[in-house]
Amino acid sequence: MNVSIIIVNYNTKALLKQCLESIYKQTKYVTFEIIISDNASTDDSVSMIKNNFPKVILIKNEKNLGFGAGNNRCLSKAIGEFVFYLNSDTIMLNNAVKIFFDFWKKNENQKTLGALGCILLNDQHLPTHSYGNFSSATNELKEKCPWSSRKAIEVPITPPAEVDYITGAALFMKNDQYACFDERFFLYFDDSDLQLGLAKINKKRMVIPGPQIVHLEGGSNSSHNKITFQGSFSRIQFAISKIKYYKKRKDNPAAIFILKMFTIIKWLNPLILRSTFKYFPELLKT
Repeated sequence: MNVSIIIVNYNTKALLKQCLESIYKQTKYVTFEIIISDNASTDDSVSMIKNNFPKVILIKNEKNLGFGAGNNRCLSKAIGEFVFYLNSDTIMLNNAVKIFFDFWKKNENQKTLGALGCILLNDQHLPTHSYGNFSSATNELKEKCPWSSRKAIEVPITPPAEVDYITGAALFMKNDQYACFDERFFLYFDDSDLQLGLAKINKKRMVIPGPQIVHLEGGSNSSHNKITFQGSFSRIQFAISKIKYYKKRKDNPAAIFILKMFTIIKWLNPLILRSTFKYFPELLKT
């Protein structure tokens, strides 16, 4: 088996169906399996998979395990030489899996590769978030200062190019011990953490030309204003995972403490306190 395509699903029935249809339509000349980890969806996703895609290997989790743990359940069953982590809100526009596979196999320095990605496209087929730099608590604190000119931006690159990390929405890797996620991250920063591990063993993370994949990220958040958005489940998990990530990489403790205080103050806003209240214990012990 050349590639194991791994997808974590949680209540994205319609998007997942669209994603799977595009995989089967576009993927040719490479052997592959699709493994889906369903995080206790309640939207009839499981029935949809069984009825429409009988070849899919389905793992039914009893609860929402999060992104990293969900992926790991699939990884434990994957038999492909490579694994391709793919979000359920993606659409393949071409034979991306074969392009990733060929790039890796034809690379003269295969042993130096750690992960491959591409420039993802939004629903207008324009470039969207696809990669980034490893963040640190100190740098984030500097960016938050009103007088600072330092701002976090995604610097345009021309593939093929090395990057710090590739977004986990479409991440192609060797099926080995380095493809396993740290399950302490429920959502967010799991992809950065995984690839920071690759960087420590001098494995390259590369964005390559060729694959065309639409990522529909963010559509469900468009109706939120800035304050209520901070009280959404996704942003709460983002804030918690960020602190965990900074602590794991042994960043400046003072900077981490200040950022945690910023989060606490933000969460105390009466408009979102009902949503954030139950997460204070987890944030405080992080």
